Amino acid sequence: MLEEIKLPYQYHPIDIDKRHQHSDDYLSINPNGKVPAIIDPQGPKGKPITIFESGAILIYLAGVPSTPSSSISIMRSISCSST
Repeated sequence: MLEEIKLPYQYHPIDIDKRHQHSDDYLSINPNGKVPAIIDPQGPKGKPITIFESGAILIYLAGVPSTPSSSISIMRSISCSST
């Protein structure tokens, strides 16, 4: 989704076979130990924010300033993920 709406990001692979999602570092991002999760270093009021769970990430991204077509794409993804 981040590529589709042209937001810059850094990808950090999580090897679930090696249970990296249960490491202390990852649990500090998502205490549920699930993927996906994102950190927006320039979140609300310029402060970092961590968001996890697919639907919550998509809803958050829908509120990030972008082009109208990217908002439509995000809303479409939210609809697909909730069915």
